[in-house]
Amino acid sequence: MGAAQTLELPPGIPATNSQTESKLLRALQQCSDAEKRIDLLWTLSQFYFYQAKRNDLATALLNSVSNKHSGNEQRAVFHLALGQIAQSEKQWDVALEHYAIGLSRSPRQPRTLYLLYNNSGYCQNMMGFHAEAKEYCRLAIAVDSNQHDAYKNLAWALKHQGDFKGAAWSLIEAMKLKPSNRDIARLLKELLTDHPELSLQCPWIMQELDAAATYTEN
Repeated sequence: MGAAQTLELPPGIPATNSQTESKLLRALQQCSDAEKRIDLLWTLSQFYFYQAKRNDLATALLNSVSNKHSGNEQRAVFHLALGQIAQSEKQWDVALEHYAIGLSRSPRQPRTLYLLYNNSGYCQNMMGFHAEAKEYCRLAIAVDSNQHDAYKNLAWALKHQGDFKGAAWSLIEAMKLKPSNRDIARLLKELLTDHPELSLQCPWIMQELDAAATYTEN
């Protein structure tokens, strides 16, 4: 019998009266296929994290499954999820440790790799390690240049390193990818307020802001 089939659920489960939880637990009881059971345990952990707001149970499940699952790709995903839980609790160093373990598994899925790099950059920014954050964000962008978060996090790192023009460029790139996100435009306006010389040095910044304003009005 495989490890996934003998894996015991952490204490405290069931934890809700949710039909979703009940359905998943019944499916686990009836499932004898190791890979399908892994998928069910993953889904259950996501339920506890996103819906039940039980980070303790989500973490316990993910730890149990990640320790017994041999596939590097899946282990990277589990450590990404564990890092996201720690990040949601502002445990930046714990989150970074999980992201580092996830990256050490050399995941090939672009989405997993992007999030491991991007989230690492975010946590590095939160800890004040902006040079490191810049490198992680650039790695994330190299994986997927169509996601706005890494550009936004890169702008944060560049701003704190005194590269205000680079920060403005990064925010504009983020804004192009997500023009409906008003928070990005707000951050760019704050940067211009703090450093008014940018408007004179880089007239293209105001042009992009005007274009974003037209989009949101429409």
